[in-house]
Amino acid sequence: MPYDGNDTFQYSGTGITMAQFEVVISSGDTIEVRYNPEAAGTSTFDITADVGRLAPAATTTVGSFDEGATMNDGRVPITEPSNSVSGLTYSLQRTTATSTTTTCDASVGTYTEIATVAVPSGSDAASFVDANLTSGTYCYRVGAANPVTGTTAFGYSNPATIAVP
Repeated sequence: MPYDGNDTFQYSGTGITMAQFEVVISSGDTIEVRYNPEAAGTSTFDITADVGRLAPAATTTVGSFDEGATMNDGRVPITEPSNSVSGLTYSLQRTTATSTTTTCDASVGTYTEIATVAVPSGSDAASFVDANLTSGTYCYRVGAANPVTGTTAFGYSNPATIAVP
């Protein structure tokens, strides 16, 4: 069922452009279609469930990933859901947590973007090394903004504690 510039595009019932539609549509999405087979007719394509920008998974390990003498680096592997839009760039954010933190989530602190990490097309994974951290406990979160709604679904890491001698 092809679509063209005569058609109407929506995201959860709100009008969007054809270009926005093409950016957000992905495998596994649910689309409600009111199809008009006439060449000059207008069909409506409404993305009612968008699964292409769900929260990725993030973990953190501590080590000497920059090959320095001190284990003061945090590696944050990012694994996106297999049905994510290919080639997404994620915002990677960090906050300092208390040493007793057992779970990282939105309530832990104020997250600040430290990097953007692109997952290559055809892959579901990438990683980032946060090198030369000072002693402390850190939480990371990673997410990609939806280009239509502007909202971001974040995946949160485990707490990572750096102890610099």
